[in-house]
Amino acid sequence: MLKKSDLTTLFNIFQANVNPAMLKFLSDDLGLSVKSLKGFGVGFRPDKHAWVMPERSPRGDIIGLVYQIGRASCRERV
Repeated sequence: MLKKSDLTTLFNIFQANVNPAMLKFLSDDLGLSVKSLKGFGVGFRPDKHAWVMPERSPRGDIIGLVYQIGRASCRERV
């Protein structure tokens, strides 16, 4: 299992892959606002063709990453 700092670094890389057009596409697919998605934090992992969202502890630390492919999601802790 990766350290918290490694998960944060990894998520930051995935988050940098997202542009405004991609966020709009995801917001339409999920029925959420772009503002909500930005607040929650969304990344994209090209090698899995998957959206990435952080799983956080009560303190706000990233403790896992959740991948979503379209509307069918799979939860995977890295």
